[in-house]
Amino acid sequence: MLYYRIVAEGGFESALSNLTIDAHIHYTPPALGAALPALAESEPFMSLLLRPGALEWGEPTAGPGGVKGPARGGCDPLRGPAGSDARAGEGGDPPGERAGPASASGAPARERSTALELQDWVEGPRLIDDMDRAGLDRAIVMGYYWQKHEMCVAQNSEALELVRRWPGRLLAFATVQPKAGQAALDELARCLDGGMCGAGELGPYGQGCSMEDPDFLRLAEACTLRGVPLNLHVSEEVGHFYAGKSATPLAAFYRLACLFPELDIILAHWGGGLFFYEMMPEVRRRLRRVWYDTAASPLLYPTPAVFRAALACVDPAKILYGSDYPLRICPRAQAGADFRPFLGQIDALNLPPAVRAGIMGGNAARLLGRQAGGDRGGREAPGELRQAGPRPDFMPASPQGGAEVALAAGPAPEGDTRPGVPASRPGAALWPGEGSPARVVRGASELGPQGGPGLRAPGRERVSASLPVRAAAEAWPATRAVFDAHGIPWQEGAAPSWEPIRQAAAAHGLGGAALERLLAELAEAAGEA
Repeated sequence: MLYYRIVAEGGFESALSNLTIDAHIHYTPPALGAALPALAESEPFMSLLLRPGALEWGEPTAGPGGVKGPARGGCDPLRGPAGSDARAGEGGDPPGERAGPASASGAPARERSTALELQDWVEGPRLIDDMDRAGLDRAIVMGYYWQKHEMCVAQNSEALELVRRWPGRLLAFATVQPKAGQAALDELARCLDGGMCGAGELGPYGQGCSMEDPDFLRLAEACTLRGVPLNLHVSEEVGHFYAGKSATPLAAFYRLACLFPELDIILAHWGGGLFFYEMMPEVRRRLRRVWYDTAASPLLYPTPAVFRAALACVDPAKILYGSDYPLRICPRAQAGADFRPFLGQIDALNLPPAVRAGIMGGNAARLLGRQAGGDRGGREAPGELRQAGPRPDFMPASPQGGAEVALAAGPAPEGDTRPGVPASRPGAALWPGEGSPARVVRGASELGPQGGPGLRAPGRERVSASLPVRAAAEAWPATRAVFDAHGIPWQEGAAPSWEPIRQAAAAHGLGGAALERLLAELAEAAGEA
């Protein structure tokens, strides 16, 4: 119960204000990795997100929380694609090999594959050792967005044990399945009463739950009444597909902030870029209690560029350093879980001391200190700081009304790890060829989702788990009734052009045998049976 003891002894904020806090990590023991194949039926979305080789198409693709998929063309996740040479992995893996979930000793096993494994598997002692090597004082353990209530309870119990074992180093947020109704609210109360300090990371899309569902709204209300922040998984709406990329539109998160103006909402992964709209005064007011964490940032954005953009748009007091550990977010610089590469990139920015101190821990301490002390009304939300007085010296006015912070060039960014972007072009331009789903099918040998690699070999157009839902629905109209029967959206505006059938099915609880049945029905509707 260190969390409440610190509050009683003089305040959580003062106790942590000078510490370095990673506000977004996960706990992934090897046993979890070993259990993922067995979870394919009951937890298809998280199994897809974390399981190596879960995707069968395209050059290696990566994103927040995702693993890299195998090389071009369909492949066996253990043997690699037929007729192709194994590709060298980035983080020091020998060509054609990757670190598997676990061996009998608990260490990662070596498996033959062309997949570049981004997810690492660590026990508690290794986590603490890595924090020590990186100079981190505290870390907040986030839950995963499980579809089954029982999995949420099990992971929460594990997180509570971590906090009890390392009370001076680890904090934890509770994960719940909002669709569990009262059971989810009871589980949230159990976790908060046991010493947790927030809820998250929740992924409404991966959990099959809309943020307008009454159950989700009751959960948001419970967080507001308990005075704890809610961390939500957010993805950018454009660009390439990667496992775990959410199809929830940014407008849904904006609506949630409007519905619960006193709820502290943490939008993971830079909020999918929602911070850009805070340059609009009315949006900034609506999002005054919305915070943004930097989890997995280097997998999507060059670090100097994204920090420069964010600091020009949003109050730096609302940015929280987070890594998404033990994900290998700088794959060319780390062979396994390691906080240091991303920390080194941030250090190279030479941020003003006050800005850096806030982002690296002070902002998280203030957020948790306010809600721990029950101070909900007498203190300004971070988004109101710009209205409260003269602009600080480190935030000179810009024509857009935001702030400009000079960032040092520093070392070259990690680079763009997306397929099809040459290694010599870090941070290359946006994907070309963002055409209609029909173009994806007709030109499958040339273009994949959002202009990425082809989905199939030339001349073999077929229904497969890796085909985008919208591409299938447009190419074979008879498949639309199948999607409707399974509750999978296929219409433009409801389904993103990049999401493959496999992930859309997983988000609706269809994995393993259920996925195979869906594919068989789609193939029959497309005339392939």
